[in-house]
Amino acid sequence: MELSSIFVLSFLARFIFCRVLLYLKPALFKKPYIKSLTGLQIHHYHYGLLLVVIAVFLLLLDGKEQYSIVLLGVGVGLLLDEATTAMLIPSQSDLEFRIYKQSFASTAVLFCCVSLLILLLRKCLIE
Repeated sequence: MELSSIFVLSFLARFIFCRVLLYLKPALFKKPYIKSLTGLQIHHYHYGLLLVVIAVFLLLLDGKEQYSIVLLGVGVGLLLDEATTAMLIPSQSDLEFRIYKQSFASTAVLFCCVSLLILLLRKCLIE
């Protein structure tokens, strides 16, 4: 199957699955499991971003195109589905900006770790 077809099927399947689940089992979305365990506001765009990052790792380090395309389709589907919702939710700019400023150190560490991980894994695969 062509890679673009795999991407579109993965992208649409994710959207259809989650939207149907929302209408059939809305209770699943009332109190998400991860939030009840950790207290963190994990939304499906976080999962989408994680899948996109994993797909990029697979492409960069192993060349697994089909797996990467499926993960990219599902991940981008999660990101886009949440993007429209995020644009419609009223903003709390002051709170968002304060949290954004406070998260600089942890975000910088995350960026450095991901960068180092990519470089180290790539070096290990080349040698």
